[in-house]
Amino acid sequence: MDAPERSNLTGRTYRIRWRWRVFAILWTAWGALAWGRVLSTEVLGNEDPIWWHFVVASLWIIGGILWIAHVFKATVTLFDDAIESYGLFGRAKLRFDEIHGRREYVVTGGGEDGGTTQYFKLEPNDDRLPTLDFVRDYDFDNIFYEWFKKLPDLSAMDKLKGRGT
Repeated sequence: MDAPERSNLTGRTYRIRWRWRVFAILWTAWGALAWGRVLSTEVLGNEDPIWWHFVVASLWIIGGILWIAHVFKATVTLFDDAIESYGLFGRAKLRFDEIHGRREYVVTGGGEDGGTTQYFKLEPNDDRLPTLDFVRDYDFDNIFYEWFKKLPDLSAMDKLKGRGT
């Protein structure tokens, strides 16, 4: 990548889209309402308490809180010479000269109506370095996509190797 192009990248930080942030909050609120219902009907009301209702509602809320923390904290940042992925449980950074190439892949949920999640992956040229894997649900701009598309497409290279070319 040329030096003038790198200057466009300095400090570009991308966050997870707002629709996922709102959804995480609504998911957690729904769990809190369910927990409140369990509390009011099974503890304070006339129904016999069922222990797994408490467990499921509590796990729902805990999972929701962790999800909220993740969607508000996670970032992908492009620097002049590196890219960094920062999440709830850690941070990984690759300098541009450490990137072997890129991949894009989709993970499909189970069942008939299982949704799909698209991922970007940056593979290092040294196995001791971290691989950056992040969902496509960040507010990436054209500058990011142009930078990403300039990296070698490792999946396409694998397909060419498979043909014996």
